[in-house]
Amino acid sequence: MADRQSLVNVDFSDDEEFDDEEYQKFVNDSYGSCGVNQLVGHGPVTNENCGKYRGRWGCLNVEGHELPLQLQGEKWREQVYQHPVFYHCHSPTCPICFRSWLYREARSIEFRLLEAEKQFGKCDHVVASVPPERYNLSLDELYRLLYEALGRRGVIGGTVIRHAFRLNRATGYWFFSPHFHIIGFIKGGYRCRSCRKQFCSECDGFEGRTREYFKRDGWIVKIAVDNEGCGVAGERRSIFDTAKYQLSHASVRTDRKRFGVVTYFGVCSYRKLKVKYVAKKSVCPYCGRRLVKVRYLGSRHLCVDRESPDFKYESHEDLVESGVVVWEEVAEAMDVGG
Repeated sequence: MADRQSLVNVDFSDDEEFDDEEYQKFVNDSYGSCGVNQLVGHGPVTNENCGKYRGRWGCLNVEGHELPLQLQGEKWREQVYQHPVFYHCHSPTCPICFRSWLYREARSIEFRLLEAEKQFGKCDHVVASVPPERYNLSLDELYRLLYEALGRRGVIGGTVIRHAFRLNRATGYWFFSPHFHIIGFIKGGYRCRSCRKQFCSECDGFEGRTREYFKRDGWIVKIAVDNEGCGVAGERRSIFDTAKYQLSHASVRTDRKRFGVVTYFGVCSYRKLKVKYVAKKSVCPYCGRRLVKVRYLGSRHLCVDRESPDFKYESHEDLVESGVVVWEEVAEAMDVGG
């Protein structure tokens, strides 16, 4: 079994910190859990196949690889592009497979929100923190209050990623502090970013609205801080990177068999935004052809242990060794040999 992700190694630099000793003491720091709340990747391994070597994908179009490899300064002699493939259950709780889940989920979020941007303009990264006095409410009630708080502030739709924990950097301990990361759309756009009085409360822009409604409902709703921009409200650079990072330390509920870490609301809900997701095909980075199942027939050892320093996620290998072709396409079910 792969080692569980250590909570102290996760960077929550974009999360606001709270010093609440009452909730800190309930968090199991080793396993990322607090009652029914658990960090992704901290559940049991789904089955015995998780993470096992499955075979290889590759491209045997060696003629099309000559020029790109030469331009990259690589040695070229009929090079095959290939990478190993492993079994994944794509479960957010599996400590072996949750990374494959978050990559797939992040791509889905990116696809859906890029389609939405065609109608609603550029999306922003918003953080909404639950008022401490409402920590004991049910999850359904919290989502209801979240959507109401976002609506008052002009957040008209997007995707919500739930987090249950924050890190107290002074002590190094995690504590229960539920909050939500939203990648979504603000009515009229976030026009406060370039305003010289960015954090004023004198207009009807997002910053003015969120400060006014904080006095009424207690929800801290803010644009995520750009840590490279000296603490100002950052402009979203990549939907995929933002989603991938937020999913990497999101939370699940262990009391629900099929818990949705990601939800969509408002103008991006499944009912209102109809998009047809098109899975990206795996293609060769050198010639652009679609990858096929391949088998290595040579005598060299191609490492499939992902924990080994010799492991390579992708490589280009000689098609011919000692005058013999050592790579072939597999027409049947994926090879599970070496």
